Amino acid sequence: YQRRVHGQTGQMLTVAIFAFSTLISSFLVYNVDKRIQEDNLQHLTLFTEYGRIALASQDSGSQVSTRAPFQTLLFLVRDWQDFEDEDDVNACILEMKPYLHLVLNNETAVSNKDLAEVRDHINLCFERPDVFMLPNPGLDVAKKNYDGNVTKISKPFKALLHRLVMSIFGINKIDASEKEESYQQDALVPKRIGGRLITAKELMSFIRCYVRVFQQASGGIFPEAKTLLNATAETNNFNAAEAAEKIYKDNMDKLCGAKQPYVEDGKIEEHSEDCKKTALRHFDRMAKMGKKESIQEFRDKLENKMKTMKEEYIHYNKAKQPDILRFVSMVMIAASVSYLLSSVVEILCTIAFLAPRTPYDFDYEPGDFTFALSLILGDIYTTAFCFLTLVMATTGWSRLAPAVHLASELSSSISKTE
Repeated sequence: YQRRVHGQTGQMLTVAIFAFSTLISSFLVYNVDKRIQEDNLQHLTLFTEYGRIALASQDSGSQVSTRAPFQTLLFLVRDWQDFEDEDDVNACILEMKPYLHLVLNNETAVSNKDLAEVRDHINLCFERPDVFMLPNPGLDVAKKNYDGNVTKISKPFKALLHRLVMSIFGINKIDASEKEESYQQDALVPKRIGGRLITAKELMSFIRCYVRVFQQASGGIFPEAKTLLNATAETNNFNAAEAAEKIYKDNMDKLCGAKQPYVEDGKIEEHSEDCKKTALRHFDRMAKMGKKESIQEFRDKLENKMKTMKEEYIHYNKAKQPDILRFVSMVMIAASVSYLLSSVVEILCTIAFLAPRTPYDFDYEPGDFTFALSLILGDIYTTAFCFLTLVMATTGWSRLAPAVHLASELSSSISKTE
């Protein structure tokens, strides 16, 4: 971030850009000219207030990590003129840390309550406040007709700039004394919110959230720190619910996804309960920002969503029943219906009017027709039951059970239709 206030960029927009950069960055480089001045620190007031509220919410019993709300703040001081020897790179680096200590512990500033609070909160709200000073790159660079030729840049500037880039990106270690090694800056790390490293997808949702907050700030009034913190908490909990839902879906897909074969409903119910517990545990680990009522509201919505998804899995699973099961189900229904009709016909055959007078001769008597129908129905259900016995012997009852369940459902629907 470089502070620019001129005719084209107003103060409000400048602060908004600074705010936005701080909220979404894990490593903020604050570019200042010649030295760190008091107004440079005042620009951090919004974030020290944000951090103060965040830390207060931790003290009030929240489960949020006690890490500082922000990660690294690097003051990059340009055109520094007070190095003892610009040509000694190691000596220049060793002069930087004491300077930052002097700025943050200035006796005059510490005696002023407001200035002292800003400094205290910088140390509390940023995990690692740091500084790096660069000398003037040379008079040729400042000329209007400078063509970008790096040979015109001063050697001390290039040497220190090389150390800065290497240390920020963690490409190599600074080859210097043991004292300097302890001062060396860490490599870049992902953004962390609520004490948890976030993914690129989650970062995008936070960016959208902050953009909405800044857009809703009307009349040139900057968003309050509490508003930003609440928006951060809500987005974090939304991301937690979304991640937990994905875990539930991925685990359910392993058993009854689109590419999986038919599964019994009971197994889906049991597997769904295990997947639900896993998803909720993940949600509870992530959703630790904001009020408990808000977190519980997201949790309830997640449970309802998983319940709906389970019902959808069961519905689509039924459509995957193999054709053999449907055929077996129809055979079972035919056998059952034939057996019932055969029993009814046999009862009718006992009636004198329908009883065949010549059982072994088919002479077109009413009884002959009922007797023949009884024999046909008996052959049907006998053949059907023999077929079902063979199927059960070769596939097992567990594979036949879904067909029995389907047959009972079809029978029920037939009875309702009748």
